[in-house]
Amino acid sequence: MFSPGSIDYAGALSRNFIAGRGLSVDAQATWRSVLAPHLDGAARILDVGSGAGRFSALFASWFRSFVVGLEPAAAMRDAARAMATSHVAYLGGRAEQLPFRTATFDAAFLSNVFHHLREP
Repeated sequence: MFSPGSIDYAGALSRNFIAGRGLSVDAQATWRSVLAPHLDGAARILDVGSGAGRFSALFASWFRSFVVGLEPAAAMRDAARAMATSHVAYLGGRAEQLPFRTATFDAAFLSNVFHHLREP
C-alpha cells in the first residue's frame, strides 16, 4: 500500500519525471480549455506539488500569469528550474503548511498531489 512520503524523488526519478509525465499537444489543449474559465485573468497562480514544473510553465504562458511552484522535493525543483521562464519561480514547501500569507495568490492548482498528503 502507498504511504505518503514513501517516494524518493531524488536522482533518476526527478531527471526522468517529465519524460514520463509529458503532455501531448492534444492533452495540453484539453487542460487549457478546462482550466481557462478558472485561471484566465489570475495574475498569480500557486502550483501546489509542482513536481518538475510541467503545469507551471504552461500556466505562465497560457494565462500570462506569474506562477509559483511549491514542491517539497529539491531534485524536482531543480528539474523544474531548468525549464522555468522569468514568470515562474519554484520554492520548497508542503501543501499541508503553505508558507504564504492569505490572498497571496488569485488561484491554486493541484494535480496528482492528494495521495502524497499526510493529512489532507
